[in-house]
Amino acid sequence: LTAGIAHELKNPLNFINNFGELLGDLADDVSTRLDSQRDRLDPGVHEDLSEMLTLMRQNARKVHEHGERANQIINGMLLHSRNNPGQPQPTSINQLVEEALRLVQHGLRSRTPPQQVLLETALDDRLPRLSLVPEDLRRVILNLLDNACYAAHAKGQRPDAHDAPQVKVSTCWSEGTAEIRVRDNGHGVPAEVRDKLFTPFFTTKPAGEGTGLGLSLSHDIIVTLGGRLLMECEQGRYTQFTIVLPGTLACPAER
Repeated sequence: LTAGIAHELKNPLNFINNFGELLGDLADDVSTRLDSQRDRLDPGVHEDLSEMLTLMRQNARKVHEHGERANQIINGMLLHSRNNPGQPQPTSINQLVEEALRLVQHGLRSRTPPQQVLLETALDDRLPRLSLVPEDLRRVILNLLDNACYAAHAKGQRPDAHDAPQVKVSTCWSEGTAEIRVRDNGHGVPAEVRDKLFTPFFTTKPAGEGTGLGLSLSHDIIVTLGGRLLMECEQGRYTQFTIVLPGTLACPAER
């Protein structure tokens, strides 16, 4: 049902986004034509028309911005509702972490302006390969890294910030359990909302910057593997998410 509704919404939403973008382009074209006729128009009329075109461009940007947010939510709904999971295969957790870090580093550099977040790793070489769907776990790691970088960078932008934005990723194999920890030195999660973190559509980010589906989807993936997704934090100092995976996922030859 969720997948069907999401697919039905996709088509009209694409029209909204496309026409919102087109409206902004048309407003730019009309503004250029209007400026070329400035000498032939009454100054008051030119000013009024310019203000209306500015408002039109702003509205078009808002339509497109919120349309893209709705599109992200629908994509998240489709991920939640998918019923064709990939095939488990022997997977190196450390390799997945390194791949995710490279993607996150590229994403930080490509932003305008580029974001500076120190990424550190401490990977346990004893960690065996686990039998799971690598795309699913990669999605979880990327989501946790993205959230951590966002929190660390946001705190670093405050006037009273003393520490550089930092995120540390570590893996550990202990007593037959695989753990992946993602820790940031951001502002932490308010105590009153911690119980809602894994609830679909709940987000602590400002409007337009998060769908509220990343952590919910990540939690579902880890629980399906028989694991746990834990969070601990200290307000104003750090937040750490820990993925705990059971040793029964280890490939037989490596147990």
